[in-house]
Amino acid sequence: MTYRYVERAGARIAYRVSGSGPALVLLKNKRRPPDYAISDFLAERFRVFQLHPVGFGASDRPDAYDFGSINDQVLAVLDHEGVERFGVWGSHRLSPRWSSRG
Repeated sequence: MTYRYVERAGARIAYRVSGSGPALVLLKNKRRPPDYAISDFLAERFRVFQLHPVGFGASDRPDAYDFGSINDQVLAVLDHEGVERFGVWGSHRLSPRWSSRG
């Protein structure tokens, strides 16, 4: 599986997509292991988006970036993929402040 990329605020966000069904977002903030072990299992029922937030994993690592913008990064990826509704698996230590999608 290869990475896809979308740019937001001058930085590329890396993500992978697998499976089909309702959208489910997995956030990743470590370099290893390269993927969540659970993603294959979840991809049997969901369209799984594995995101590497800016500064982590395969995404860009700019010197200056608003690292509190994880919610905007997730929405940039999902907007790029045409996803309007989604769930999030697990948690992320950056404590995102989710905004309403109207």
